[in-house]
Amino acid sequence: MPQQRVFSTFLENGNGQSTTCKQFSVCLYVCEHRENGRAAIMGLRKMKFIIDSDLDNIPLIGISINKLCSLIPFSERMALQVELCVVEAVTNCIKHAYKYDSAQKVGVGFTLSPEELVLDIYDTGIPLEMEMLDRADFKSLEVDPEDLENIAEGGRGLPIIKEVMDSVVYESEKGMNCLTMKKKLAS
Repeated sequence: MPQQRVFSTFLENGNGQSTTCKQFSVCLYVCEHRENGRAAIMGLRKMKFIIDSDLDNIPLIGISINKLCSLIPFSERMALQVELCVVEAVTNCIKHAYKYDSAQKVGVGFTLSPEELVLDIYDTGIPLEMEMLDRADFKSLEVDPEDLENIAEGGRGLPIIKEVMDSVVYESEKGMNCLTMKKKLAS
């Protein structure tokens, strides 16, 4: 019997208190059997989120991805890292592809197979320059501990994504841009 999980999404209301923003039900057929005490994933499972291109929607996507990752064999740390990658990618769509135009849509595809998690972040905005992804390097995240005031505020998302994920591919075709991030599941 599949497990159904109901997630409440909590967002801070500015007074330091959490308020329920949305409640939705997610049914993933991941717990059909167990191996070594952990849920075993059987078959291909897909889910898609579509949000308005507004920075206020990013916590909803982040929490949703984190909760979905908690259903699969990822550690809490890995679930947070995957959440961070999705949040960074969606933020890039909103800021750079759409230039903060909240009338646009950002899509997040979540595909789970027994071997890997695939996350597709897609938009129809200004495409990413391919050189930016090629140049994104974890070394660019190094900071001088003696010069903390001059740490760059931007340009950190793609290097983080490339460091955490096993595979990162960007494609832009016929007005649709898609960043595909893959993370292998532990065997």
